[in-house]
Amino acid sequence: MAFVTYILLIAYHLGQQGRFTPEVFGMTASRGLGVVLIEVVLIKAAFYLFPTSGSSGAALLDLVAYSGYKFVGVVISSAVGLFVPSLFAHLVSLYLALCTGYFMLKTLTEARGSATLTPEVMKQNYCIFGIAGLQVLFAWYLSYS
Repeated sequence: MAFVTYILLIAYHLGQQGRFTPEVFGMTASRGLGVVLIEVVLIKAAFYLFPTSGSSGAALLDLVAYSGYKFVGVVISSAVGLFVPSLFAHLVSLYLALCTGYFMLKTLTEARGSATLTPEVMKQNYCIFGIAGLQVLFAWYLSYS
């Protein structure tokens, strides 16, 4: 639902700037799906390359759902950007991207399931921290200025 709202809001935002064409729908959907696909592949690779005993990571559809939460923050920051000055909108966007990163950090740590600190768990932790940090770049890539 946030994904469709994201597509429509970006199209509206570009229409306000006079840059709307019908291809915006397809390009925006492709960008969003591409980011979700890249993120899910990175997470699955982290759980596959550094397996922990007794845990297989999260299910594929769970990871797609977790990855889709970034669209909520992008939609809110894009909506705020329509009504307030640019600096405030960028601060809101940065805050929401950091919140999404924190959400991914906590969720993926919980999905990992292992509490003991083995070398494999530490490697997974580094990958999870990297994925959480990428949320800022993903939010920047998904939003239009």
